[in-house]
Amino acid sequence: MPSRSEYNPAISLEPSSIYVATSQRMAAPGTFHWAVVVTDNAGMATRTHWTLIDYSPSTYSKGNTATFAFFKIDGYEGVEWSTLWDCATTVFPEHLREGFPTVKQNRQAGISCRTWALGFLRRLIEAGILHRSIEEIPDWRMDGREAREWFLVRTSR
Repeated sequence: MPSRSEYNPAISLEPSSIYVATSQRMAAPGTFHWAVVVTDNAGMATRTHWTLIDYSPSTYSKGNTATFAFFKIDGYEGVEWSTLWDCATTVFPEHLREGFPTVKQNRQAGISCRTWALGFLRRLIEAGILHRSIEEIPDWRMDGREAREWFLVRTSR
């Protein structure tokens, strides 16, 4: 019988890199939670994401949800965590940074883990940390349908 590690092998992420990670949302089957994973020069991964509670960077740990994909974003220049934190906490305009008490209110304001992740990548580009064209990342204010169409147009060329 194969060992547990053979069914669930470890994934190596490159040092000094940045990834968008998608994982299943247990409360809403068929939808995904978006997070940004940053590795330092030793390869230690830190998962950063927006939640209803607060911004929560944490050392990656295993849980009950499966990460479906790690999408490496080329052009990342490793920086100190404090610089990343400044970008992470200023994605949304100041009056929206704390979010709202309900999911419905957050969605009406355009706040979700997906919009935060896209906004974070744009902030990294603006700060000169991620060497990509700003036009490559959809605006965080796009709704899910608009973002899908945006990606389809750019990937079907």
